[in-house]
Amino acid sequence: MKRSIVLLAAALLIPLAVIAKEIALPKLPDTGYSMQDFVPNGWVVKSVSKGNLDDDGKTDVAMVLVSKAETDGINDDTEKLPRLLVILTRTKRGGYKLSVATAKAILCKNCSTTGDAVDDVMIEDGMVKIHHHGGKDRQWDVVHRFQYREGTWFLVGKKVTTSAGKGKPGQTVDVDFVNGQKIEQPAAPSKMRQYGFINFTPVPLSPIDSFNVGMNIEDMNNW
Repeated sequence: MKRSIVLLAAALLIPLAVIAKEIALPKLPDTGYSMQDFVPNGWVVKSVSKGNLDDDGKTDVAMVLVSKAETDGINDDTEKLPRLLVILTRTKRGGYKLSVATAKAILCKNCSTTGDAVDDVMIEDGMVKIHHHGGKDRQWDVVHRFQYREGTWFLVGKKVTTSAGKGKPGQTVDVDFVNGQKIEQPAAPSKMRQYGFINFTPVPLSPIDSFNVGMNIEDMNNW
């Protein structure tokens, strides 16, 4: 069943690797006084989440920027319009510092053939969590967890929930790449299907610069 869901998700996604190459991405400043200083001309803020990311007690920001061509309907070919994930950390002087900006962590409006798959971006537990979902009869729901470690952002966890189709519940798999743990939770635990806890040898974490959300969702069965 898991493999069929993976293949379904792959069929419903437009490769994001091609998207980011077709659009000239704006250059953002290294520092700014307000969040708006990091919103370039021709772009608008789609969503904002605030919280502490580095244990300094200050409020940091994760926001998603989209092109005005998408929001104004100027360009109907929105699968070619990337969305930017921008993470800002608060400085001692009260301004913001650009921590990272990437066009490959957020699916574009039409990257999923079943509609806009972006649900939410949130700061929680010192991590940036990105939530995507899609599908019709067979649905998938993915939360990627990113954390700042040793000078850069890494993918540290991933939670995938899939349905079995025709309104039937599916299962949830939650992977902790830092500690090498995977939890498999069947939709309806029974004597035959129990919660599964699997330990594995952690491998080097993937930096956000090499992360591609479209390819990662397509390969959601590969941990």
